Amino acid sequence: MGFVNETRGLAILGTAFTYLSEGAYAVVFVDRAAGKIVKAFKRRPELDHVRAVFRAEADAYRLARSSAEVSVLIPGNFRIYTLGQVTDKHGQDVTDEFFPDFAFETDFVEGCFHKIGGIGGTDASRVHQLFHEAGIHHTIDMSVTFNADGIIVKAIDFATEEHELMHDE
Repeated sequence: MGFVNETRGLAILGTAFTYLSEGAYAVVFVDRAAGKIVKAFKRRPELDHVRAVFRAEADAYRLARSSAEVSVLIPGNFRIYTLGQVTDKHGQDVTDEFFPDFAFETDFVEGCFHKIGGIGGTDASRVHQLFHEAGIHHTIDMSVTFNADGIIVKAIDFATEEHELMHDE
């Protein structure tokens, strides 16, 4: 079973950003030639909740950049991104499916990513500890990629804290 938007041909109009992947809260667009991604948060009825998730991720990038040990583990060139018009493969404007002010851009990291919670080991523990020391406490859902020696070299999908959506919200 694929993602909801996987076959829709989503793109950010006027750019080379096209659909790459998505999660519960956001769609990731990639411009492979420029080596960049945009993570754009989906519009949902729970505005305050989505805002909190976005802020927790954006704040985590800021904290990570200020730590010499953690900054090398994250995609570079983080910046807040104002989302322009998003269209599907038929040219339909679907911008209203996103919060235009809840988006950020980073460098694109090529690789095979794995959920850190499923790998365990001393290197995973080391990375959790480094992020926690930097004030980034939601790392259980983080995805990581490895070098040829099995050492974690990059991490994505982390936040200062978890903002779980309750089913009755």
